[in-house]
Amino acid sequence: MTDKNRNHMERTPLELALDVSRSVFIQACAGAGKTFALTKRYAAILDSFARETLAGVKPEQTDHKKILVITFTKKAAGEMRERIRQDISILLSGKEIPELKGKDFCPTLRDHRSAAVQTYIHNLTNTFSQNAISTIDSFCGG
Repeated sequence: MTDKNRNHMERTPLELALDVSRSVFIQACAGAGKTFALTKRYAAILDSFARETLAGVKPEQTDHKKILVITFTKKAAGEMRERIRQDISILLSGKEIPELKGKDFCPTLRDHRSAAVQTYIHNLTNTFSQNAISTIDSFCGG
């Protein structure tokens, strides 16, 4: 049985967070790994967008600026942004995220030989600063 076919209750919280076929709300106490799960989910969504690009989906439908990440503090939003940037850098260098080694995490971002994926990655890296990672106050206020 594959991970995707396992019952919702049999999957780990991280496996559920990495399931990009559904929206998630992650709530947990401090130190429980929310930032880790969300940064890896963001990377998984980017990888799914890269796969969709390979399948011919239009670039405006796979724009990373459509991913919304909301947290409570500016410090947490900055930390999230930096950790995502670090993960993207690791993946685009062809390496695996150390904590997910051997899990075939984000294979399309790691092996980006096709012209379509290279164009997607070029756009991603050049416009990453325009991402939608913010505090709830910033999101609601403006």
